Amino acid sequence: MQFELIYWSLKDQKLSGHFDIFGIMNAFEHYKQSQLFYILKKECEAMTKNNLRDEFPKNIKETLAKRVSYFCSNPKCRKMTIGPHTDANKSVSVGVAAHISAASPGGPRYDATLTSSDRKSIKNGIWLCQNCGREVDIDEIRFTKSILEAWKREAESLVVKKTIEEKYKSSKKVISKIQDIEEMYEYFNEYYIANFDHFFSFNDAMVSLRKHYYLHSPIMTQINTLNELISKVLEEFRKIKLDINPKTSKLIKKYLDTLKFTYEDDGIGFYNNRLERFFENMIDTKITRIQIIKELSNCI
Repeated sequence: MQFELIYWSLKDQKLSGHFDIFGIMNAFEHYKQSQLFYILKKECEAMTKNNLRDEFPKNIKETLAKRVSYFCSNPKCRKMTIGPHTDANKSVSVGVAAHISAASPGGPRYDATLTSSDRKSIKNGIWLCQNCGREVDIDEIRFTKSILEAWKREAESLVVKKTIEEKYKSSKKVISKIQDIEEMYEYFNEYYIANFDHFFSFNDAMVSLRKHYYLHSPIMTQINTLNELISKVLEEFRKIKLDINPKTSKLIKKYLDTLKFTYEDDGIGFYNNRLERFFENMIDTKITRIQIIKELSNCI
């Protein structure tokens, strides 16, 4: 009965992660002939082996995976190691946080000079798919420490490169649409010159606009098209502004800010000075807009 109590004590200690192997083994000295003694011995050996392994903490594993965007770090593999589970609340992972230098004595590429903290640090880890993780541990002569470290550097550099490329593509797309906006402004500028440039002042021109508004009202359709394009650019810019080059982001914001203006509308159709304010803003911001466009062109 005492033997069984000690045995189950060992099992409880194993589950809790805290155990006194040698103390328990000494307690079993008088039971060497018992079959349970050999079961206990195997339990202790397994626990000792596991206890000596310097495993990566959960946060280290997650960071290793994220630093390579969950792709296997083997340059000849690059397999995606995560995907959807049939259960909408779960995901499936086929990746492993592998040790460059083994987690315990006797393992592949074990380095006795490393401390326990070194072995389970992110510096000693590499993210691989399960197949590649198994392969590098089976053939440690072929897959040396220097090779795995080179894989890791290359995989992380590749993610950085792709991230920069995506940022470049996103900013280039927005800048291209801003150039489309400016082309539309050039059309409106030509319209203003053709219809109002002969007036002595802007105020005189706007008096004429109000007097003959019905003649110019069709242009509001093009202005509405312009506003739709501006809204799309604003939406795209909000999505990428924190990811693109800060200088580029600042220039885009500055340009979009120049397009803002206020106008008065009585809401019942008797008074609306939107077209007047549009032309006024177009003229006042022309030089600024052109300068910003030139600077943005250098960012592409």
